[in-house]
Amino acid sequence: MKEKSMTDENMSLLLKNSRTLIDKVNLLLEKLEHYTYTPATEWLDS
Repeated sequence: MKEKSMTDENMSLLLKNSRTLIDKVNLLLEKLEHYTYTPATEWLDS
């Protein structure tokens, strides 16, 4: 089986994309902190 190694360029790209993903998840978490769920006090009927 042929071994594959990660180049510096690929490693850099992987780290950049990981950082972008982490930043987006953190942004979503910040938005969720301000969201509060209030259950309905009455049922709707059709």
